[in-house]
Amino acid sequence: MPRRRAHYVLSTHWDREWYRPFQQFRYALVALLDAVLDGLSDGRLPGPFTTDGQAILLEDYLEVRPERRAQVMALAAAGKLAIGPWYVAPDEFLSGGEALIRNLRRGMQVARALGGQPSRAGLVCDQFGHIGQLPQLLAGFGIRGALLWRGTNEPARHFRWYGSDGTMLPAYRFGRVGYCSFAFDVRRADLAGQTIDDAALAANLAAFIAAEAAATALPPILLFDGGDHLAWDPRVTHAVQAYAADPAASVEVVFSDLDTYLAEVLAHTEAITAEARGELREPALPPRAVNEQYLIPGVLSSRIDLKLENAACEQLLTQWAEPLAAWAHLAAGAPDDSAFLAEAWRWLLLNHPHDSLGGCSIDLVHRDMRYRYSQCRQIGELVAAQAMRALAVRMGARQEGDAIQVVVFNPAPAPLTETIELTLELPPNWPVFSEFFGFEPLPAFRVYGPDGRELPYQRLDQRRKRTRFACFPHTFPDVYHVDEVRVSLPLSLPPLGYTTLTIRPGELDPLPPHPARRPIAQPTRHPGAGMLTGERRMSNGRLAVEVAADGTISIHDLVSNQHYHGLLDFSDDADIGDGWYHGPAVAGAPVSGGTATVSVLHDGPYLTTLRVQRCLRVPARFDFSTMQRSCEWVEMPVAIDLSLRPHCDRVEIELQLHNTAADHRLRALFPTHAPADTYLADSAFDVMERPIALRADNYRYRELEVETRPQRNWTAVYADGRGLALIAPGLLETAVRDRPDRAIALTLLRSTRRTVFTDGEPDGLLLNAELRYRMWLLPLRAAPNRSQINLLAQQLAGGIRATHLRQPGQGDLPLTGSLLALEGPLTLSCVRLAAANTLEVRVYNPNDTEAIGSLRLGLPARAAQPINLAGDALAPAQPLVDDALALRCGPKQIQSWLITVGSSLDVGRR
Repeated sequence: MPRRRAHYVLSTHWDREWYRPFQQFRYALVALLDAVLDGLSDGRLPGPFTTDGQAILLEDYLEVRPERRAQVMALAAAGKLAIGPWYVAPDEFLSGGEALIRNLRRGMQVARALGGQPSRAGLVCDQFGHIGQLPQLLAGFGIRGALLWRGTNEPARHFRWYGSDGTMLPAYRFGRVGYCSFAFDVRRADLAGQTIDDAALAANLAAFIAAEAAATALPPILLFDGGDHLAWDPRVTHAVQAYAADPAASVEVVFSDLDTYLAEVLAHTEAITAEARGELREPALPPRAVNEQYLIPGVLSSRIDLKLENAACEQLLTQWAEPLAAWAHLAAGAPDDSAFLAEAWRWLLLNHPHDSLGGCSIDLVHRDMRYRYSQCRQIGELVAAQAMRALAVRMGARQEGDAIQVVVFNPAPAPLTETIELTLELPPNWPVFSEFFGFEPLPAFRVYGPDGRELPYQRLDQRRKRTRFACFPHTFPDVYHVDEVRVSLPLSLPPLGYTTLTIRPGELDPLPPHPARRPIAQPTRHPGAGMLTGERRMSNGRLAVEVAADGTISIHDLVSNQHYHGLLDFSDDADIGDGWYHGPAVAGAPVSGGTATVSVLHDGPYLTTLRVQRCLRVPARFDFSTMQRSCEWVEMPVAIDLSLRPHCDRVEIELQLHNTAADHRLRALFPTHAPADTYLADSAFDVMERPIALRADNYRYRELEVETRPQRNWTAVYADGRGLALIAPGLLETAVRDRPDRAIALTLLRSTRRTVFTDGEPDGLLLNAELRYRMWLLPLRAAPNRSQINLLAQQLAGGIRATHLRQPGQGDLPLTGSLLALEGPLTLSCVRLAAANTLEVRVYNPNDTEAIGSLRLGLPARAAQPINLAGDALAPAQPLVDDALALRCGPKQIQSWLITVGSSLDVGRR
């Protein structure tokens, strides 16, 4: 009988930053790779060496050792370095779906740039659970299997993992201590600072091989030597070589890599009987003697300020910078800014390692993250602004006298017809007028739409004489001033498109338009009236909102006649945990309540806003000497702006919080009283249906299941004709409480002082942090429409942007235009310039059933070619008719297309 083959894979698990900052870890990385390269070159290390499934290790190394690039490239070309497929090892629930794709793409690009072929082994050995769409994502890059640990207690080494869309990948689950099992059981790396002798090392190796052979039903065996930050140990190599040379050994041992191991596994896939489906978020079962894994769910809400910043950066790149830069290049002949955008993505991905974005590292690590987010934002904001201006100056607008042209952009792939808010920048020398006795000078202006018709508006606020500057290539900057006036006005915006407004100075006789003077169709109210119905009440005819004395709100859905009470209450409980876990204390019961005052911020026909000022009284800190919450209480001010706009079935909430307490978790509560057993929450390229109740056997678990679970943007509960959807981009942790009120609990912050390997640090407490949140609350009259809520989440996250022109545009672009419209129950994920005259467009179906839709281009589209997530062609290009692409997406399917459009000259003529 032939001997079974064991694949010895030498790696390291390299947390780029964690309990040490990046530069300190890199110092160790350079020493590690110096030794590895020397060993591979002189033959002491047979190789290959695996770079932990991520390519950035070599980038970081070569920044310090550029003289070794040729050596690295030669070893990579010879297959002695297994690189990628990831760029960095991400957290799958904290990174957006598009960011996961860019992560894999960049990792593979780095591998190729270094002369090698990227690994096709889906190593995700330390991630804190796994999204349901990971099999589809990996398969879209030609990755043939997954190797993981956390999120499942599957006792078999191999199982069939079916993703949300049905994609199946064979998965390998690491053993007792996961990817560190070899390090613990053979190297005895758990004996800090100690060295075992050669005999013990050989005995440990033989025992480990025997144990893995017994635990592995398939013929191939994996010996993965890749513990946290462990360097190559030549003594281990000698022990493996000695075992391999022993003719009496029961197992053949070869130096290998994960790709070679998976290739052998794939030949035996039919023998795998265990299965798992969808996302993997099972907490740890006992006993620790056979299962050391932890899910670590608290990373969803630690360092919440960084989570919000990450979401803002991802949204900036995917909704604004990339699509507008592509459009400006194709339609206006603007420069191709793809290289700048790639750099923005690089800065963003540097924050995506699971211990970085997870918020579970030391303070210095998370301080470094702020700089990287700043670099990403700077590039993204500039590229988006330049693209908007490039499009605006190509419009053939008729501009007379002192008129200003304002081009308003909508990033969502569906038309938007509702009131919007704009900040207009007006010359300070324009006429002003004053109402009543002239207490406040008001800039006088009129607004005209692209058809020349005058548009009414509601004036919200103003700031006069604000400083601006303009830069020029051959002269010094021009510094000037503007009057900022924020207005709300009804507007129709095309899908992923723009429209053009003309602003002209107002005449003082008659006075410029004002809502109180302009007839607006409201049959039950006097013309131009606002939506306020009382000092604490407002209604738009579809929803009626009232603020209670304690600051909570009630909503009466006038269409369904359903009532919702006690909304937007707060619950504050002790948190004695860390970045990994919310730590509930025995004596850490939640407190709620507080006082509230209500004021009217805006009351007009286009926007009515109530400001609720709440003062929460919470314990100042946790007293670790008595293990109770402090007897000292502090006041935590919270300002909440509640807004209604005409014809919209949502309450818009903007919340500003000043955190004055330590060691606590603050959540906002939204009781639904919907008798549901499950709820929906979105995920990367997915919408998950999750049970509300915790698992019935939770008492059996060593790591208890918790009620908080991930979302990307929204959570929805519905049953028996009532329910709520809460959209809150950037806030990644919600729960639906297993209580009669079925309240959605949205985590606003966790304040913790513990950091790994320290006596505690201050930054994670978020003391004196000013946090801002934006969310929309939608009463549901039917089962949640997944694609529609996804669209609303994009609308909330993306907002509206505008660019001002003081000189008339000179070109032939129309005053209203659209780059792309998506029709059908689908969600848009990506629009970017892939190559000259070629757009890459990605959509997905969030539903459990097939979805039929279409993409309609606002450019002359010639052909469309289906591609995989790596960008490789799946089929020949097909010609397009009438600039439209018909789409048919299977349940939870992701589709990517390359769409060839006409030249810039052709586009400009449309």
